[in-house]
Amino acid sequence: MAVKYVVKDEHTLGYINDEYPGLMGVLFGSRLKGGHDWLNGPVHITSDTQVRSATKEDFETFRVVMPSDFT
Repeated sequence: MAVKYVVKDEHTLGYINDEYPGLMGVLFGSRLKGGHDWLNGPVHITSDTQVRSATKEDFETFRVVMPSDFT
């Protein structure tokens, strides 16, 4: 099971499990920018969703501890 860390629409940091590519688990979402709350569970990735790979700076910006498997 491989996990890819991503930023959705520049407002939510999360991860996508390769077994469920249409769902993103939320690590943190900026409410000021319209981000998703992790308490509401995973979010769907649709065709109009902008997703990019997360960077070290994203973990700092969203104030999330970088996971040990982040590369």
